[in-house]
Amino acid sequence: MDLQDVSHDGRYARLLETYQTRLEAARAREGEIPTDRPSRNQLARDHMEQYNIEIGNPGVKGMRASVVGDPYLPSTEPVHELTKTMISKLTLETHHRGSYLILRFFVPPIRVMGIISLAEDEAGDAVTLSLYQEECEDLRSAGEILKKGSVILLKEPYFKCVGDGGYGLRVDHPTDIVWLSNDDPRVPPAWRDSGNSGARSGDEWKQEGNAYMNEGKFKEAIKSYTAALAISPTSAEAEIVHNNRALAYLKIKKYDAALADTTYIQDLRARSEKALYRGTLALYNLHRYREAFETLQELTTKYPTSKLGAFEMSRVQARLDEQDRGIYNFKKMHKASRLRPPIIDCSTYVGPVEVRNIPGKGRGLVTTRSMLAGEILMCEKAFSYAHAEQSKDSDSAMTADIGLLVNLHTKRLTIGTHVSQLPGIYQNLANNPSVASEFMGLYSGSYERADVQIVDGIPVVDSFLIERIVSLNAFGSPVSSKGVVFTSATLSKNHSELFGASGVWIKAAYINHSCMKNCARTFIGDMMIVRATKDMPADTELSWCYSDPMDRDKMQKSLSDSWGFKCNCEICQDDFKTPVALRTKRKELMAKIKNSNPGVIAAEMEKTYLSPAQEIPRLELSQIYLTLSYLHKQNSNLIEAGVYALKALDSLGFVITGVNKKTLKSSGKGGLVVKQWGYAAEQLSECWETLWTVWSLISPDLTEQARKYWKLAYTMVRAGEGDTFEQTYRLKASKTSTESFSSKLADKVGVLKLDS
Repeated sequence: MDLQDVSHDGRYARLLETYQTRLEAARAREGEIPTDRPSRNQLARDHMEQYNIEIGNPGVKGMRASVVGDPYLPSTEPVHELTKTMISKLTLETHHRGSYLILRFFVPPIRVMGIISLAEDEAGDAVTLSLYQEECEDLRSAGEILKKGSVILLKEPYFKCVGDGGYGLRVDHPTDIVWLSNDDPRVPPAWRDSGNSGARSGDEWKQEGNAYMNEGKFKEAIKSYTAALAISPTSAEAEIVHNNRALAYLKIKKYDAALADTTYIQDLRARSEKALYRGTLALYNLHRYREAFETLQELTTKYPTSKLGAFEMSRVQARLDEQDRGIYNFKKMHKASRLRPPIIDCSTYVGPVEVRNIPGKGRGLVTTRSMLAGEILMCEKAFSYAHAEQSKDSDSAMTADIGLLVNLHTKRLTIGTHVSQLPGIYQNLANNPSVASEFMGLYSGSYERADVQIVDGIPVVDSFLIERIVSLNAFGSPVSSKGVVFTSATLSKNHSELFGASGVWIKAAYINHSCMKNCARTFIGDMMIVRATKDMPADTELSWCYSDPMDRDKMQKSLSDSWGFKCNCEICQDDFKTPVALRTKRKELMAKIKNSNPGVIAAEMEKTYLSPAQEIPRLELSQIYLTLSYLHKQNSNLIEAGVYALKALDSLGFVITGVNKKTLKSSGKGGLVVKQWGYAAEQLSECWETLWTVWSLISPDLTEQARKYWKLAYTMVRAGEGDTFEQTYRLKASKTSTESFSSKLADKVGVLKLDS
């Protein structure tokens, strides 16, 4: 949803064709044992040349790219049921099910699309190995991940043709790798490091772990602490080592493991201050705030002078207020969104909605009580999130976080920050199995999933399944919706944030598509705020647009290609009933809008609609009226701007009483009332701003209620909250104030010609 699909862009379509051609050529060699594999020395020479180029240009970064070929399942077999094989026996384009390789890396790796190194087997044969879905370089270097000299067991290896004409192993599922320690009996004796062969005490292992912690080598520390625990320490010693290892796990975001280390003792009431505190941190990062609160209560009761406990208590209480009651400090959230990365320390609030099965649609989100326009439905923290900034003088800052995802299986190319999320999601699911179920429960199309989740005590994580879920459920977003100003529909929005950010919001992903949307999403960093945009009874299915409904032919193709359905909402049904000649006329008029008189175009467009706007919004006509309103406002013709703003609302299906639509003055009949909220266009807040401005000049009795509707529109479609409304428009906090929102507008008031 909102991701930039460039599959039909000529520049990228040629790239797709190139990859497709390579894929077809590779498939033709399936089952072949190559006879021209390069020697170990030749591979090493070529690799080191590339390595020296890479380290010589550390600041040079291009757009992140990820190529997804034919999907295959991760290995789900226990190691003891696999048979050892050798590199010389591998056949091309084959997943060697039932087999494994023992490999040692003998060169430093380089990072391109994946992490590339060279590995050898006991016979001295060598092969290129490409590993994907690992942490980015900023979090963990390629040299730490595929460390020279390290030994692995690779389950059910995939041997294939690679892009440069050579051959190599490709590992799309890092959980297919078993990392072998130096003393593992499966490591060939000749490969073992004899430097650590002497027996060591538990305390020596612990001290080594502490030294690694001080150096920031957390994974090495974990290995040392694990070795210390294997030497039957006393209960007191074990608790210290478990607590130390818990801290190391926290540092690498293995929160499940950290929690296990802080709760390993039988009598949880006997836990130390460190165990309770680190357990709280693990629970907090797993978003299990209620359990974190309970652990903190135990901590602060048992250790009343704990300053860390007191600090965390206030933080956890704030998360519970958000989670349970939807109480947020939105101004503080906006401030946090200006930091980088714009990750907001808030929890998810799910209001009166629930997931239900919807006939003919699968699962959807439904209200459990009646809702009024503007009410909050949820405020959800992203499961995963990435953002990019556009540099003022170059593309470098943008392309560092923007990626191109080439899916050869679905023949789809997308550009955006969603590409950089894939490794992070993979690592999160592998590190913290407890969080996997909600994400894995999302729609994945026709993808056939593995039926095994844990093998040999290790999670099985499928990178292709992750890609499918992200492609079908991710949302594009601005870093801050409040900062995106919509002027007119045809004079488009500010596109500087085209790729601004994207994320996966799990609960929001259950909202189905309809052009007749009844809710809207806004963003503050990685928080999505969803509000009702219409009055709705209980048991109403929520819906919003997956694709721009202004071009419904293009929208229907996008829905069909990506999600396998076509929209059949009231607007689309009305299209089907409208004669082809009228629909064609609409398209022709929209094509002329930029080079013609919008007023003339609007008059002609009116004639192409058969259904009343109150029943079926006239989206194209609303664009024209919004454009006319914007242009008149720019020219200081505020009365005309107000007339067209009101026409725009009418065409969107709003039913408004209490105002004379010709003079814009009060009709004296019960005051200004919105009887029916129409289609929540992105320019809705600006539309009400224009009307409030006009009425503050010619009909002050309408301004107080207009300001309420303006603020409500701002809350629904622009900011997601109303706390910053007065600040954004420089208004007084007084409800009855009619002060101009800018000195520029005040300067223009004196030259206005008002209708009597």
